[in-house]
Amino acid sequence: MTHSAYEEQRVGADLSLNAGFPMTIWNVDGVDGEPEITLVRWRILETDEGDRHLVGAREDDFTGRVSTAITTFDPSRMVAVTRSGRTYQLRGEPGYNADAQYVWEQWCAVNSVQKSSDVTAAVYEAPKGIG
Repeated sequence: MTHSAYEEQRVGADLSLNAGFPMTIWNVDGVDGEPEITLVRWRILETDEGDRHLVGAREDDFTGRVSTAITTFDPSRMVAVTRSGRTYQLRGEPGYNADAQYVWEQWCAVNSVQKSSDVTAAVYEAPKGIG
């Protein structure tokens, strides 16, 4: 089983999922305490409002993570910066992670997101990326 973490329960919050039992919610470090995170098995998901978020597993502990909205993404460098100011280094090819998907579903529920779509391929393969 797994449990999730919310930085804040509002639109734009970073979310994290960590192994454990039962599924509970806790705060994660702010951008000042952790300005850069490396993700593996990552995707870019877009809300019905048009915001795009990174959804993936942290490389250091493989916990699920959802970023704030992406402001810039450079596919040639595999680096994204989000609304919170955090930098995400992406490792490897895009991929699915069940823990990250669970965090995404919780984030969507808290933020009243009714629909989202996976735009990874379109953004990852675009020479300009985002921003």
